[in-house]
Amino acid sequence: MGQAFRQCSSALLSFTIFMIGIGYMNTMVPTRLNLEGVGTWGLGIISAGFFIGLIAGSISTERFIVRVGHIRAYATFATGLAIVTVLMGFYFEFTFWFGLRLVFGYLLAALYIVIESWLLASSTPTTRGVILSWYMIVLYGSQALGQALIKYTDPTVLQSYCIAMILCAASVFPLALTSVSMPEFDEPSALKFKKLYIISPSGVIGCLVSGVILGAMYGLLPEFVLQNGFSKTSLSGIMATVFMGGAILQYPTGYISDKIDRRHVMIIVCFLNALSCIGVILSVSSPILFYVSLFFFGGFTFVMYPLSISHACDYLEPKDIVAATQGLLLAFSFGCIFGPLLAPLPMKIVGTQGLFIFMATASAGLGAFFVWRSTQGHNVPVEDQDPFVAVTATSPVSSELDPRGEEEA
Repeated sequence: MGQAFRQCSSALLSFTIFMIGIGYMNTMVPTRLNLEGVGTWGLGIISAGFFIGLIAGSISTERFIVRVGHIRAYATFATGLAIVTVLMGFYFEFTFWFGLRLVFGYLLAALYIVIESWLLASSTPTTRGVILSWYMIVLYGSQALGQALIKYTDPTVLQSYCIAMILCAASVFPLALTSVSMPEFDEPSALKFKKLYIISPSGVIGCLVSGVILGAMYGLLPEFVLQNGFSKTSLSGIMATVFMGGAILQYPTGYISDKIDRRHVMIIVCFLNALSCIGVILSVSSPILFYVSLFFFGGFTFVMYPLSISHACDYLEPKDIVAATQGLLLAFSFGCIFGPLLAPLPMKIVGTQGLFIFMATASAGLGAFFVWRSTQGHNVPVEDQDPFVAVTATSPVSSELDPRGEEEA
């Protein structure tokens, strides 16, 4: 374990610095758009542009990384992100920002691939769960820390974007100065998406709907908070609460899903997430209950994706798991595009509460789908389930860059 930690420590340190800046930007961008008066549809369109870029980066940067190596690739993408970030501070115009957010998503996906594949290469089947748990703590914890910067910055001035630019640039140093050798990879395999859906409809639909919910949350939750009278200072605490819920509830839920029928856990999580959405709507005027509801909303929302992945793996041959992960992550990414485009409709009809009505409906609908699926086919016995592994909905290709994929098969 000590050797594994030394292999991935520089990558985790770079990722920590980088994700503080990304967590900060993820809240500052919709806050700026709100101040510019673009409306919920405008927020949804720009959010969709970001996720389109995320998909493009996920499926088109792998060969570049393999060709130039992880450290050079990371330096290239981090520098590009720093440039895009500071350009957003120079000038606001809707089309211009849409293009910048699309490029931002592309570069962000590429950086996720670099870090995730480095961590996978540093792990073995016996250490992978622990290493990925470190990754999850960094992912959500750093984003929560990034929210603290919102309190002291103004999204309308250039200096605020310079902070994110500095963090992106500074994140290059740990990887650039590491003495650890870079991982090497073989050509990835592939599994047809249609076959994947036939094998595990619940896994594919679960990833798709969890993407819809998370895409709507990332793009429109700051709008919901500000429109309900909360200050910019409160916004940072609210977003941090959501991310901490995602970090803390991830593993207790996964542990339970390893002990009982995973599909039952998925059903319960979906309906509890719907209830947490209703709790947020009803508790807006009660701060304590509001934060508690948001904590559980974050926890249940962020756990839906890894549960869906783990459920799909229960039905796959070991040799297909690595390739199947790409299809499942792409399903999630497409959901992220549609979420911020669909959620503005109920918000337009019933007001800002429409966001959580939309996410509650999506969660309950997914739970109902899982209930229906449980009546259609056989369930995997608990003793035959694959162990739950916390995975993040970031880069579809990173799982294929694991050089041990074939060995485990």
